[in-house]
Amino acid sequence: FSGLEAIPDILLMQTAAWRIRSQDLKQLKTKYRELKVINISMDDRHAYYHYGKKDMGVYGLLDVIDLALTAAPEAVEWYLKEGVPSVYFPEASSLDFFFPMNVAKKFDVGFVGARYGNREKLIRELNHNGIEVTCYGKGWENGMLALSDTNEFFNSCKVILGSGEIGYCKDLYALKLRDFDAALSGTCYATHANIDLKDLFPADTLVLCSDLDDFVSKIADILQDDARREHMARKSFEWAKEHHTYETRFTSLFATLGVLNGG
Repeated sequence: FSGLEAIPDILLMQTAAWRIRSQDLKQLKTKYRELKVINISMDDRHAYYHYGKKDMGVYGLLDVIDLALTAAPEAVEWYLKEGVPSVYFPEASSLDFFFPMNVAKKFDVGFVGARYGNREKLIRELNHNGIEVTCYGKGWENGMLALSDTNEFFNSCKVILGSGEIGYCKDLYALKLRDFDAALSGTCYATHANIDLKDLFPADTLVLCSDLDDFVSKIADILQDDARREHMARKSFEWAKEHHTYETRFTSLFATLGVLNGG
């Protein structure tokens, strides 16, 4: 095909209207008339409308999206009501980046993520109750942690701490990439009791907590129970390796698209 322009069949993106204009995508679809636009939307629970503005959220791109992949199961119906095909597509992770390592457990609890929302209050409460949390990310004293170092840090922790809350909301949760990264690292993971996780993982694989007292109590207990903690970590890893890698996600997606297209 030397000298010929490659003609794309699919544009796969993860965005919303506040980042890219619908009219720009329409120009692409005019240029490449068979082009199908697939959008991965991880934040529909709070970004389907962007701060209440329909035209700035994912909603603002519905006139150009051919398939919406959403990490919020209830959002599938939102898209279908607007005439846009949609598939539940939770986040996942990759064994290329996260996997068990034979390293010493240097830290009791580790957290990787930006310092915002209710996270600081959660970590302060854990520290106040004698549970030391080592933090990396924007806003924390340790600063950012390179992706290339994250898996080793996770493996050096007895427990990885997650936060399922959205911003400053105390009763609104969303799936996070960390939910799957932590599982694949082979380390025990504690986070908010998001109902989505209960549907995606067996009951005895994650430490799911409902409030600050629950985090303190459950993490303190699991830190004292090496056998149970290691069992949960192994089972979580095996489950994630089988069900929650990107290879699994996209294999399932392509199979679904084949069915939809009669292939």
